[in-house]
Amino acid sequence: WSAPTNQKIIGAAAGAGGSEVEVFGKHTQRLSPASWLFDEVINVYMFLLQERDDKLRAEDPSRKPCHFFNSYFFEKMFEPSGRDSYDYKQIR
Repeated sequence: WSAPTNQKIIGAAAGAGGSEVEVFGKHTQRLSPASWLFDEVINVYMFLLQERDDKLRAEDPSRKPCHFFNSYFFEKMFEPSGRDSYDYKQIR
């Protein structure tokens, strides 16, 4: 994948409260093997999967729904108590 560093690749309402998340060329460089992924790339992908599922369910109402969490969901749920417990109030 090759794109100029500052070129906007995609913008999607994948952020908290539907805020726009933008993925730029510099973020796609992290799609190469042995690289750490950038959270916004993951969040946009999850958003696109959710949109696809919504479309498929609109076409077939008997289809069971899926939900795709963003990359911050579990981090937020386990704050501040750590991995041994969770705080549901954090994610409402």
